[in-house]
Amino acid sequence: MDQNMRQQHMFRREYFGKSLAVLCGMFLIVLTIAIGAFLLAKGMLTFTQVHHSIGEFLFSSAWKPSDTEMGGGQVGAAIYIWGSILTCTLALVISVPFSLATAVFMTQIAPKLGERIIRPAVEISVRLLNYSLVFHLSFMAGSALSYSFLSSREYSTCRTASPYWQPASCSPS
Repeated sequence: MDQNMRQQHMFRREYFGKSLAVLCGMFLIVLTIAIGAFLLAKGMLTFTQVHHSIGEFLFSSAWKPSDTEMGGGQVGAAIYIWGSILTCTLALVISVPFSLATAVFMTQIAPKLGERIIRPAVEISVRLLNYSLVFHLSFMAGSALSYSFLSSREYSTCRTASPYWQPASCSPS
């Protein structure tokens, strides 16, 4: 009877763990879709209310947005898109040969040395990269939130969080 109770307890714990993992996974999927829908809805306002074209957005490199509904600004993202593509390409050109060389060294040339020394070093570097990514994302989110609170309609005194961009309605001082 004691063995049967243990198996039922283990089954409940395992079922709870699987259910929790599925629930968290579903939450992340819904959250990702919600973020995408929010960005799509807010981004479409550039094309529907301010009347910029998709061609201008994709192929122009001039970025001088206007905060009026009449438009007048330029929202070219080509330079940012190409900068992202080139940065990713450069990162791949640098990292893929090192990754392949490390993998071959760890598995074929010196498996004992690779298991004892190189594998922990690789795992530590991956963790540091993840911590760095989380830090940068939280910093960007904090900056965006503070900017959105500072530039609300009640605080519209031509002061923004960025010293490089002022609304078009403000005259330079």
